[in-house]
This record gives sequence, C-alpha cells and structure tokens, in this order.
Amino acid sequence: MRRSFGGETSMDADIIAAWRKETPNHDRIEALLQRISLRSEVIYGSSPQIDVKRNVMMRLRGERTTKATAIGFPLRIRSRYLVSAALAVGVCVSIAGVSLLEKYAGSGSYAAYSDNSLSNEYVTKRGETAQIELTDGSIVTLGPESKLQYSRWESGSLRSVNLEGQGYFKIVHNPSRPFVVYTGNAAVQELGTEFEVVSFPEDSSVRVIVKNGRVALRQKTSDISSGTVLSSRDAGELNRAGLLTVRSGLDLQEELSWLDRRLVFKSVQVKQVINTLERWHDIKIEVADVNVMDQLITVEFSHQPISEVVEQLAVLLNLQVESVANRVRLY
Repeated sequence: MRRSFGGETSMDADIIAAWRKETPNHDRIEALLQRISLRSEVIYGSSPQIDVKRNVMMRLRGERTTKATAIGFPLRIRSRYLVSAALAVGVCVSIAGVSLLEKYAGSGSYAAYSDNSLSNEYVTKRGETAQIELTDGSIVTLGPESKLQYSRWESGSLRSVNLEGQGYFKIVHNPSRPFVVYTGNAAVQELGTEFEVVSFPEDSSVRVIVKNGRVALRQKTSDISSGTVLSSRDAGELNRAGLLTVRSGLDLQEELSWLDRRLVFKSVQVKQVINTLERWHDIKIEVADVNVMDQLITVEFSHQPISEVVEQLAVLLNLQVESVANRVRLY
C-alpha cells in the first residue's frame, strides 16, 4: 500500500497496518489498487485528473470524499477500508472487495474529479454521470459532459454552486442558509425541494424542472427575493434575454427519465436528440441532409446499445446508417 500510494504520514502507516491486519487478502487488493493507479496514469498522462493516492489516503484517515458513478456502473459501497479506493475512482466494491475492483482495474471509463479544502470541481465527460454528496448532506446527480463548482461554505453562509450542463439536486433544506444554483444567466434558489437544472453552453435558455417542493427562478443579476416560484411538476425556462416561460402539470417520469438511464423525447427537433445521444454515448452522429435536423420526432431509448439506438433513429427518419468506430453517418 505504501509503495502504491506514497506520501503517507506516520499516522497513515498505523492505519494501513491496522487495515492489513483485518484484511486477509490485502496483498491482492493492494496489487489491484496499484493497477488502478497505473491505469489512471495511462488514461490521463502523468497528472491524472483523479488523484487516486490522495483520495484513498483521505478515506483511510476518515476524511470525507465524494461518491461517484459512471454510466452503466451504479455504486453501492460497503467495504470498511476498501471503500477508500472505491470512492476515489467510482468503483462498486463488494464486502470481499475484490471481484468488481478487478473488473474496474482493466477499464478506463469513469468520471473525473478534483477537489481541495477551499474549492471543489466535479466534471463528467461524455458517456458518464456522477452522484456527489455535498458537505451539508445534499445530493447532486450530474449528467454527461457537465460541471459542478463551489467554494468552501463558511458556517452560516449562503450555500451556492455553479453548474454547467445537467444536474439533479436533492437539497437538505435550511431556511437560515439558502441554497442557490448559478448557471448561465440564471439563479435557482431552493425552497425545500428536489429539482433539475439544465444549462449547456450551447443552450439558448436555462431549464428548471421541480419534482418536489418549490424553487425560485430569477436572472442571476436580480435581487434574491425577485424570483418566480415554481412548484412540483412545474418547468421554467429563462432565455438569454431574461424572458421566463412556465409550464405546469409535467409528466415527471418522462421529463426526468435520464435518472433511470432512459432517454425520452416528445416532439423534439432531431438536432436536439442527436446532441443528447452524442453526450450520453460519446459518439459523433452526422446527418447528410441538414433539413432533417429541424424535424420534430417522438422517440424513447431505454438501456440499449448505441448500435440499436442509431438503427432505431435511422428507421424513424427513413435513412441509412454508415458506421466507422465511434462515428455514425445517417444518409
């Protein structure tokens, strides 16, 4: 373990010694952790985005780190000590702590994180999601190609985060410490709730969907008390000009289907469907006829391989498919 991670203090050495004593197969686990460390360097170069060594040592010391998930690899961490490494790289580990770790040690698909005591940044790449537990116990689920940033919250201060992309928030309500999501030109303040925020750089508006409770949606530069209140099953869209539109009575199972690994589109432009598929499957889809991109379609994809997804889309659009590696052409 010391050879694998380096930089341990004398306290770390005592903790590791205790872990070894309680873990009969520690030699095998340490070898796997070494493979993970080396694998991260292969994927990310000499400075991997996931600081495996640092996060493992933090967990062994009893310090708080973050839970993470990769698409198709939901996490349920249970082992007392091995959870330290698992939480650092987003691996599901059983009580024995070996079988699924071995599976991960040979793979390269996981979300990338960096954090320190003053600021935190969580980033998902294409084809990844992440579940993050904030210091107040609130839970944020990030969609693919998204980023969450926040500075350390002082006691009694406003809780605020910055979002780029797609995030689902389950917030621990505290009236004396408001929670605000800043994204694009909008600010979303929770009023005791669960809600989704979507705001990618290329989007023309910020979209908010409320599952439970209420949120207040306003322009980022507006007074904190000026927001429009959205309730359960409401959706609010704030465009770049500051115009807000509200829809009510949403079907939440459809609107939030991505949380169940389903993608549901109802009367959506083809270009939006393709953008979403590219983000979720880390693939490039080209359409020969640009006029197709503005067509409205209704389609649902559920736990399907990308090859089946593309074929289904091609049939719907009456097009042929040409595939090379992770690039697809519809013509």
